[in-house]
Amino acid sequence: MRYLYAEPAIQASNLLNLTATVVNGDKKWSDINIHPHSLPGRYITTLDLSHLDDGFPSLHITTIQSALQALLPLLPNITHLTLPARSPLRVEDIGLAPFAKKLKCLNGLSVYSSPSGSTGEKDRYVWLLGQLPNLEVLSIHGPGNTLDIESGRVEPIPISLPKLHTITLDGVKSGPLLRSLTASDLPALRRLLLTSYHDVLLDETYAFQAAHGDKVVSLTYLHSHEWPTTEATPPIETLELHPRLRHLSFVFPHTFLQANLELAAGLTGEIYRNHSLQAITLPKWNENTRNHSPSPSPAPTPLTQTANALGNLSLSVPINTSRTPNRFLSTILKNPPRKWRIVTIDGFKWVRPDLGRRALEAGNSGTMRNWAVEMESRGIEMRDMEGNVLPKDRVVVDLTRGRRGGGRVSGGQFWPAGVGKSRDRGYEDGS
Repeated sequence: MRYLYAEPAIQASNLLNLTATVVNGDKKWSDINIHPHSLPGRYITTLDLSHLDDGFPSLHITTIQSALQALLPLLPNITHLTLPARSPLRVEDIGLAPFAKKLKCLNGLSVYSSPSGSTGEKDRYVWLLGQLPNLEVLSIHGPGNTLDIESGRVEPIPISLPKLHTITLDGVKSGPLLRSLTASDLPALRRLLLTSYHDVLLDETYAFQAAHGDKVVSLTYLHSHEWPTTEATPPIETLELHPRLRHLSFVFPHTFLQANLELAAGLTGEIYRNHSLQAITLPKWNENTRNHSPSPSPAPTPLTQTANALGNLSLSVPINTSRTPNRFLSTILKNPPRKWRIVTIDGFKWVRPDLGRRALEAGNSGTMRNWAVEMESRGIEMRDMEGNVLPKDRVVVDLTRGRRGGGRVSGGQFWPAGVGKSRDRGYEDGS
């Protein structure tokens, strides 16, 4: 039963059943038991409430709130808590829960302005984090680029979070919580994901980067989700703010990066040649379809190489990255940091070699293969979203002539690289 309740899959359809089971188990518990906490409540270690809005029918928010307020005080061993987008919980429900001192991961904490705009209501989030001393991962969602001007601004209160190593600030532009995190020590911080509002009115994300940038080794810039979209770009001096940075990721549309080449220029130059940056993640870009056939596959191209000559052929087309220019990536390549060795394309996956040469050369696959060959010549690996490099362990061999005296052998046979013939399959090299 322990494993059944350790990580329950909670939705609106089973929340009430889980609450009733835990509450009934607690009613049967007495002071004569060796363990002070009842079963099965103490078995639950991961509570993911992000799917409460999924499916139909859904529960009324007051019903969800009542169920959670009855459930949380009976869960002493929660280490990972994910809140729903419209959380009905108050910060006191989490901060005063028996698992508060043990909580390691808090995802989905929504920090929005109170209707009155008073700072006292917002400072409750600062109080909440003060009740979570063992927190290691924190994800905060804010209202985005709002113009909520606070009255009676107070000095930030530092928070003691000695184990916090990962912070997500999605749409958090300013506020008491962000200022308190900026004023805190955060000695274990290593990974930062944030929506940058650099050069936007009332921005406080830059001050956070300036205060903790020297600790960060992995940085992800998130795209704003509010509407209308805020065209805020990350600071050009990103590498200067983060001298120990090893991985930099841009979660932006490709068109946004192409329109802000100064971001790429800020990653180049002699001043950053010895920077520790090793990996960059960029979004996938589509093939330039101008002057192309409407067919999804290119016209057949006859192979001029013989089977033996194809033994050492890699699965790539001639390098022609100008066909589908990526000015952002090209700008970085002009004078990149010396330690840069990996570029990952988010949203792209390599085509399997066994699908044939035409599939490999068509569309985005052919485009990315061109770039991969070009990057490899510079000592940089191009990886897909799963971390795989360009497949090179097989080559395509188009055998249109069969063996001597035999019938025609179908084309598109796949042999391991470096192999020109196979006696075991009855093929002859024609010599």
